[in-house]
Amino acid sequence: MNLCSSLLQASPSLEVAVLNVNYRHTPEFKFPSQQCDAWAAFSSFASGGSLSSTYKIDPKRILMGGTSAGAALSIATAIKDMRRQQQAVAQKDIQQISRLQGLILSSSPTVHPDLFPFVSLRAKEVSSYEQFQNSGVLPTPRARYFYNMYIAEDDEDTSKRSELVSPLLIPNESWEPSFWPRTSIHVAGADAFRDEGILFAEKLQGLGIETKLRIHRGYPHAFERFPSLVESEKWRAQIVDDIKWLLG
Repeated sequence: MNLCSSLLQASPSLEVAVLNVNYRHTPEFKFPSQQCDAWAAFSSFASGGSLSSTYKIDPKRILMGGTSAGAALSIATAIKDMRRQQQAVAQKDIQQISRLQGLILSSSPTVHPDLFPFVSLRAKEVSSYEQFQNSGVLPTPRARYFYNMYIAEDDEDTSKRSELVSPLLIPNESWEPSFWPRTSIHVAGADAFRDEGILFAEKLQGLGIETKLRIHRGYPHAFERFPSLVESEKWRAQIVDDIKWLLG
């Protein structure tokens, strides 16, 4: 609600429909139930069918985003759409163009904790996983607890290595930058997911994808859920700018 108000105040003439789509939750539902729900919702609006007409949505100007799990689901949806386009090109189906114009990600996990590439850092001891073992909002042990609820034990190894769970580890050669949307990434500086957010931004930038990285130094995971914080006000203003940038 605060974000919608900020968007309306900053750009009264900007016609944007903000839709909050629910999905199945753990522990009752395991991976990939959540990604399936996100993909179904996106596909319904991007198809240009009745839902798009009802909410007056341009199916070629869709942005996706979220905080924490919502950000991870947005990445997974973009990956699925990239794979869809790659398959369309292989089948010479030129009608299958990109349907996702931008991503807005905040405090996003991008790799399973067991697979974090510590080799990318100066030392494991300086990693956000180590530094924020006891952070107030999402300490590292709690993040692992959530992952354990999310991944089914009988398929644990395969699931944690899935590109939908650990997109940071997708080989660059299997990525198609032209099928990936502009991306805005907000990283909380005192978050266990800090490093993987930064590394994911660097990965996209290295692939030539237009990517904005904003770091909110000293703030914990999903800090924007506390709307009275000055940094939350700053975040909302930046999200408004991100939306304008992503919509061109």
